[in-house]
Amino acid sequence: MKDYYRILGVPLDADQQAIKAAYRQLARRYHPDTRSDESSDEKMKEINEAYAVLSDPKQRAKYDRRRRIVISLDLGKLFVRLVRRIVRA
Repeated sequence: MKDYYRILGVPLDADQQAIKAAYRQLARRYHPDTRSDESSDEKMKEINEAYAVLSDPKQRAKYDRRRRIVISLDLGKLFVRLVRRIVRA
């Protein structure tokens, strides 16, 4: 799962104004009209995707719920691996 907050460089509790400001700053830096390399095209697509989700309150709420579930599952897997190592020792 992509971390849209990391992509835009904003904290999890960022308001819409901070999200928009971060998006604009990154868009100016990576826009294909200002850079000609392929990596900036991919970066710009990633930035647009992150902004599209985080700037829409409904999509952001859905994304945040999914993100919490994924993080919980990852922590659960980590805990299981830790327990297995302890049991083996």
